[in-house]
Amino acid sequence: MAAAHKNGRPLPAVAIRKEAKKHGLGRRTEGVDLAGRRVLLVEDTSTTGGSLLTAVEAARAEGAEVAGVVLLVDRGGSRAIAEAGLPVRSVFTADDLL
Repeated sequence: MAAAHKNGRPLPAVAIRKEAKKHGLGRRTEGVDLAGRRVLLVEDTSTTGGSLLTAVEAARAEGAEVAGVVLLVDRGGSRAIAEAGLPVRSVFTADDLL
C-alpha cells in the first residue's frame, strides 16, 4: 500500500487488525470503505491460517466480498483457508525457502 502510494499509484487498500483499537476511531480496519467491494486479502506468511480467517471475518463484517487470498509464504496455512472455501494461492512454500 505504502509503496504504491509513494510511486503515485495508490491502491484502494485496507489494513486489518486482530481487534479494534482502543483509541482514535476505534476501528478494526483502516483504509478505504469495504462495503460492497470485492477484495483480495494478501498476507506475508501463514502457518495455521487462523489470522487470515479472522481477517476474512473482519472484511465480511465491513460488507466486503472476499474473492480469495494470496500468501507470500505458505507455511501450512493454505489448508485451513481452502477448507473454509476460499481460493488461495501462494508465491512460495516453506519448503521452497529451505
